[in-house]
Amino acid sequence: MNIQEICDLIDENFYKENNYYLSINNPEEFAKQVALEFGKQCFEASRENKRIYNPEKDDKLEMITLIIEFKTFEDYLKSLENDS
Repeated sequence: MNIQEICDLIDENFYKENNYYLSINNPEEFAKQVALEFGKQCFEASRENKRIYNPEKDDKLEMITLIIEFKTFEDYLKSLENDS
């Protein structure tokens, strides 16, 4: 999966759920939700492939190693909270 596919999936999901109104009424919360969804999609893609294609990085596959250690994206987020 490449980063553009992840972004397209997020766009599709967020417009399906009518988050347009949230983006107008509370843009900070909307941005947070989009960022979390992007992280989650990247996490899931890395669990499946163990790599994500980033066309902005000289057409190379980037290995995702940090988040493979965690079973779910939520576990990864909790570990970040514990570190701070």
